[in-house]
Amino acid sequence: MVWKARINGYDVLLYRWLDCPLSVVEVISDLHLRTALNLNESATVTLDIASDSLDDIEMRERIGWLFLWWGRSKLYYRGSYHDWTVSLQRYFDGKLGAWGLMKVMIKRVINLFSRGIGRLYAKPSADQFGSFVRKVTGEGQVGRLDRLLNLLAYTKTSGSPYSAQQYPAGYHTLTLGDVVVAGQRLPAARLDLLPLSLSGMTVLDIGCNQGGMLFEAQQRGINWGVGVDYDPRMVNAASKAAQYRSVTNLDFFVFDLEKEQLSLLADFLPEAKVDLVFLLSVCMWINNWREVIEFCSRFAPYMLFESNGSDQQQDGQFDCLKKNFKTVTTLQDTSEDDSGQKKRRLYFCAQ
Repeated sequence: MVWKARINGYDVLLYRWLDCPLSVVEVISDLHLRTALNLNESATVTLDIASDSLDDIEMRERIGWLFLWWGRSKLYYRGSYHDWTVSLQRYFDGKLGAWGLMKVMIKRVINLFSRGIGRLYAKPSADQFGSFVRKVTGEGQVGRLDRLLNLLAYTKTSGSPYSAQQYPAGYHTLTLGDVVVAGQRLPAARLDLLPLSLSGMTVLDIGCNQGGMLFEAQQRGINWGVGVDYDPRMVNAASKAAQYRSVTNLDFFVFDLEKEQLSLLADFLPEAKVDLVFLLSVCMWINNWREVIEFCSRFAPYMLFESNGSDQQQDGQFDCLKKNFKTVTTLQDTSEDDSGQKKRRLYFCAQ
């Protein structure tokens, strides 16, 4: 999984980890390459790998990798992604014949199709999340932490197609007393880029997930914060984390942006107005995202916004921001706090 290489003449190592998406290459260097090579976000580099590290690619391999590359944007977010890649790799290595590969692929397609049909017609049942294993909790402070960790782990049964399942905390890294529970995203990394002080401000987090952004904002002195999310599992975990941290100025509520009146968001707040809205990596998942952005532009003077989706989707979200806010400042062209998915862009919007 590690190869020697050179980037613009500098010796580096290339590394690919288990379940690494095909569009990502991790570079390890003893230099800070951005500084050494004077790189910006749009820079192009030359990557050289020694010829003795490469094998000839057969036609069947080209076809297999073409299939995986074509499906990478969707398959990477599904639990079956690793099964697909292992099956193809076994085929490449000669351990699985053509008919064996075909049977595996047909089975995967049937399973995906069956799950899709099942979600359309299945009614929730008591054993819907039977694969979830609840940890037996202890007593005292240890037991309190165990119960919170159980709820955080349970959020990963939501079926949302994101890659947080592999992290102990799920989506957000959380600091729980002396314990730091790793998540897919680092809330502090986003807030470090915010060009204003949060001290004394009021915040509404739309699509708050497990509340990580608000917990970090609370550490930076906000007056109060409210988080809403459509998934009750996320809200339950966030409320339990607030209780565990003895936080009294944060509240979390269940709210579906597509099914409920956006104006009702105001009724969750302790006061009539809010200073800052977080709308982070939400718009790709909802159909009425333009209405949500417009609502936020009238509801608060500032917004921290993260786009997500394809380049075309993110460009559309950026255009909508420019139509609704007087200034839109790019804080980051890539989501550097997430090693597995860096294509999202962070913006600060102001009226």
